Amino acid sequence: MTRSLSSRLVTLVAVSALMFLPAALLAEELAPASVQPRGVLDEPAPDLELPDLEGNMVSLRSFPGKIVVFDFWAVWCGPCIDSIPFFQEIEERYGDQGVVVVGMHVDDNVPSTEEIQGYLDDRGAKYVNLLSTVEADEAFRIFAMPTTYITDRDGIVRTRHIGFNPARTPDRLEKELRDLLGLE
Repeated sequence: MTRSLSSRLVTLVAVSALMFLPAALLAEELAPASVQPRGVLDEPAPDLELPDLEGNMVSLRSFPGKIVVFDFWAVWCGPCIDSIPFFQEIEERYGDQGVVVVGMHVDDNVPSTEEIQGYLDDRGAKYVNLLSTVEADEAFRIFAMPTTYITDRDGIVRTRHIGFNPARTPDRLEKELRDLLGLE
């Protein structure tokens, strides 16, 4: 009985320790040595087609010449509550200059499209929103919510942000967008 309890305790401690490792580090640690994770930064955005909330298929590369903000989020994500209105402001402020925001609801406990649309409506989000898939989540190496990628006008992923801190993240994201737009 003591040995069984002891081995359970060791397992519990090991699992608890894993919970505190950064997600990217954990993924790299757990990946087989023969599998090299695909990078995302400084590469073209993955060439995928995903459904929007009405079921229309949208290519992630259907925004040529635009700076695209891909925001991976979920209705169960607390920090997403703060990030969604910010991204709406970004599209309104910089849309005329070629910035497009594309929300990507992650493929994890996906609610109905009506629930997702209601969630977006409640937060005033009018930008494009797609339903992500396991394939898309893996291609972008999504390990935490929200995760945001920004591509340049050539479709090359230039920046990534994991999480959303309302005190710091908006200024950083906006500065990066302004740099890509050639402002300031």
